[in-house]
Amino acid sequence: MSHKGKIAGIVGIAALLLMQSYGLFARPGFQASAPGVVSAGEQFRYVLLLDGSGTDLKLPDLGGFRLVSGPATSSSTSIQYINGQMTRTQSSTYTFVLLALNEGEYTIGPASIVSEGKTIESNPVTIQVSGGQAVIPSLSPQTTSPPTSRTADSGNADMFIRTTVSSANVFQGQPVAVTFKFYTRLDVSNLENPKPPSFTGFFRQEIETSPLRSLEREVLNGQIYATGILGKVLLFPQRTGELDIEPYELDVAVRERVAPSDRSVFDDFFGRVQTVKKQVVSNPVKVNAKPLPPGRPQNFSGAVGSFTIQASTDKTKGKAHEPITYRLRIAGSGNLKLVEQPRIDFPPGFEVYDPRLIESITNTESGSSGSRTYEILVIPRHHGNYRIPSASLSYFDPSAGEYKTVRTSEILLEIEQGEEGTSGTPMIGLPGEDVRFIGQDIRFIRLTISFLKMREGYFLGSLAFMLAFIIPLTLFLGVVIIRRKQMRLRADVKRLRNRRARKTASRRLKTAGNLLKQGKTINFYVEVLNSLWGYLGDKLDIPMAELSREKAKKAFTELTGSEEEIDKVLRIIDACETARYSPFSPEGEMEKMYSESNTVIEEMENKIIKSHETHKPT
Repeated sequence: MSHKGKIAGIVGIAALLLMQSYGLFARPGFQASAPGVVSAGEQFRYVLLLDGSGTDLKLPDLGGFRLVSGPATSSSTSIQYINGQMTRTQSSTYTFVLLALNEGEYTIGPASIVSEGKTIESNPVTIQVSGGQAVIPSLSPQTTSPPTSRTADSGNADMFIRTTVSSANVFQGQPVAVTFKFYTRLDVSNLENPKPPSFTGFFRQEIETSPLRSLEREVLNGQIYATGILGKVLLFPQRTGELDIEPYELDVAVRERVAPSDRSVFDDFFGRVQTVKKQVVSNPVKVNAKPLPPGRPQNFSGAVGSFTIQASTDKTKGKAHEPITYRLRIAGSGNLKLVEQPRIDFPPGFEVYDPRLIESITNTESGSSGSRTYEILVIPRHHGNYRIPSASLSYFDPSAGEYKTVRTSEILLEIEQGEEGTSGTPMIGLPGEDVRFIGQDIRFIRLTISFLKMREGYFLGSLAFMLAFIIPLTLFLGVVIIRRKQMRLRADVKRLRNRRARKTASRRLKTAGNLLKQGKTINFYVEVLNSLWGYLGDKLDIPMAELSREKAKKAFTELTGSEEEIDKVLRIIDACETARYSPFSPEGEMEKMYSESNTVIEEMENKIIKSHETHKPT
């Protein structure tokens, strides 16, 4: 093959892979679904969902099920515009009603259909047929598998809470996963007021679970129940002996059919349904916490599980008086939240700050796992070579039944003379040697303030020193002056609006007069309304967003003691609103409103002026 042929082949393969990654050659999806658990004699839906459209649908052998009806066919189409391009998707649904005949577990094989010229098959579906009666669907039940762990149930066979623990015999500090699950065969409409136990004697960590919005189907003791997880927790026993997990309490709203009454023919025929509140309480569960075996290491602080430990610094070379970050990371699974920080022996002459704790912990039914990292800021105050010794962590491993100890590696640091340090005071802390001072053991105290001294003279009293004070003071005074001016302007806004109200209204009415001459009816009424409402808002100091008939009338009456003028304005406003949306306007009506608007604004202005003169202090 020639060189050009190889290149063309590579380009072709790349194009095929690219088109496949964008789904250009992807086959349509064809999915089958059905309840995982049904009862013998129960009818249920077997649904086939196709991405696109298809023909020649063929069902497989239904085995232990009988086809009652179907298919009921429906289709949907969605159109999306993304970056100016239209994307159209279509799906088809085929629904069959099947009847479960006998107990047992049956598998419905793949169905087939022809779509886009190709025959595609659905997934097989496995269904368990129980001999128990079908449970009344509650909160959209789905399918799940029965629990296999140790449990304790409440006594009611139709509705109860099951408490499941991962283990009933653990060591002190070893995690126990607890699950609270609700079971019902009644017609439940709502779950209310959940009250989890107090978990006395345990350290508790919540296990994240999805909110309970629907119940699932589950076979228990040959009966089908609607079930749902109420909550999960991870418990760490804090003392030895037999510990109780108290009951879980829950209020349940149950729909019950009431016997027919004599009050109505319809009640006699259909009966009535009422909702009854019932309380469900689980049985307590006991957990035996065994004491840890003897032979504890000296530095053991209660860690139970399996852990590793690492130490590091952000740098191994630095200067005196410069900070260094020391990190100690503990990772693993167990009671990680309760693991204490191991002791760290920093060299003398190190200034040590309080640690910053960074946690990344995940709680699951298998336990608590993740890491805890302690970040400690240290500052060496002298130059020299230093050694940070290894830190150790001892823990009890329940799986091995023994204590174990893990250690970090020691860290060597080289610290050079700092800018603020003095010569002749190195400290040496290499392995096998005692830390000692060479020279003075008291650090030299500076007698001058270096930041006030410039390279070519003193900063204090210089021009730069004066400007450093004058410029901020000038800026501060400027801000104060501008602020006060703005406050005065805001205080004058009310007076300014009041003074210009008459002039603004006259200007708008003049515009309305021009519209009247041009025969623009709608625009005329809009301008008259704007002039009247604007005058009321400006003159009575009412913001336009809050202006209403009631507020305007109340403000004018309180100001002038009269309602005559404001009533005239409101009548003109009503007439303008009516005429604005009327199909025709009587001859001369627009001229009349224009004249009355000018007159009433003049009357209101005179009334308000007289009111101000009357209340003016002498």
